[in-house]
Amino acid sequence: MWARLTPMLVAAAVGMAGCAAQMDMQTQPIARVSAIDAGELEELIGLIAEGRYEEASSQIPSLAARFESRQERPRAAESLFWLGYCYEKLDRPAEAAQIYGRVLKDYPQEPAARQAAQRLALIPRPTANPQPVPGGMD
Repeated sequence: MWARLTPMLVAAAVGMAGCAAQMDMQTQPIARVSAIDAGELEELIGLIAEGRYEEASSQIPSLAARFESRQERPRAAESLFWLGYCYEKLDRPAEAAQIYGRVLKDYPQEPAARQAAQRLALIPRPTANPQPVPGGMD
């Protein structure tokens, strides 16, 4: 009985191994791209640490879009958080607030959302009808 089953079991095992190899070959490029993008995010955080906000902010949107397209939510949220941070440092508070708000709306469960909420709370809100300063010149 085993003599008859052995060739079938070997054939099945080879077939399954072929499927697994095919699946690995299909997912491997995605993992490699993801690792490359993760490395790029780390490099951009390095630029931010060096105070090179303009340079980092010009590269982050495309990186965040790549993370979003692959449903890598934590990295997409983190990328956007750093974009908002760059805008803050570049004295662009309205844009920073918009990005932080996007992180909160699109990625509320991610750690970057908590950081975005904290940073957003620090951004002064423009007043709709500024009041004249008493004794000031009109």
